[in-house]
Amino acid sequence: MPNRFKAALHLHTTYSDGELTLEELKARFQKEGFQCLMMSDHAESMTPEGMERYVAQCRALSDDQFCIVPGLEFAYPFESGSLHLLGYGVSRHRREEEPVEMVNTIHQLGGVAVLAHPYPPLLPQIAPMKGTIDGIELWNTKYNGRIAPALWNYQLLKEVRRLRPEVLGFYGTDFHWKTQYAGLAVWIEADALTPASLLAALRNGKFYAEKEGMRLTPDGSLTSDQKSSFERKERFYRLWRKMVVGARGPFKALRLPIPQRLKAMARKVL
Repeated sequence: MPNRFKAALHLHTTYSDGELTLEELKARFQKEGFQCLMMSDHAESMTPEGMERYVAQCRALSDDQFCIVPGLEFAYPFESGSLHLLGYGVSRHRREEEPVEMVNTIHQLGGVAVLAHPYPPLLPQIAPMKGTIDGIELWNTKYNGRIAPALWNYQLLKEVRRLRPEVLGFYGTDFHWKTQYAGLAVWIEADALTPASLLAALRNGKFYAEKEGMRLTPDGSLTSDQKSSFERKERFYRLWRKMVVGARGPFKALRLPIPQRLKAMARKVL
């Protein structure tokens, strides 16, 4: 019978733009009962040599009680915004020129390819990947906020699953900051606490997300009550985010540094 492991997905360290080292990140999450970290440091910050050190350190910090799975996040800028791909389990530094090619390379490297924090303006760039992507990030608590996911992501997954029901919904923290919210856990049902077993479980949909007693499934299904609640909370979050972001406007216009207190507040609520 498979074991159940508490995992955090989509995490960054000082190897790219995170505030914590790998050791500090492990200590932070292990203290809160997590047993696994699915990493996603930015590929653009890595060199082949840096990647080797990164993978080696992930292995060195892993044991029979805790597993750190290396991985990368690949960014592709477009006029309508930046498209991001997560390569969970990728342990070699390779980057392709086009997102569709990168999905194939992630598979060749033994990884799981997940579209990170999508949003409507990027739909033309997302469309070519619908035939090969493994998953879509439904809730990213950094981009979408901690109180509700973006329901457009659920609709996108629903459309993709009509033709490819094996495509799954993922849930990520997108962790960067020391004080960032980390209350979204993913429970992975795997044979062992090893990268190979954990990645196989993700591919096969043997996981679910949990946040403050609420369970969310990889097929993207929502009850009518959940959907109504998320719709209300999403509207509130957008308004609140607009207010917080707007408060930073005068500082940027005058080219003044944003006060640490304001930064701290923004990171706490966004």
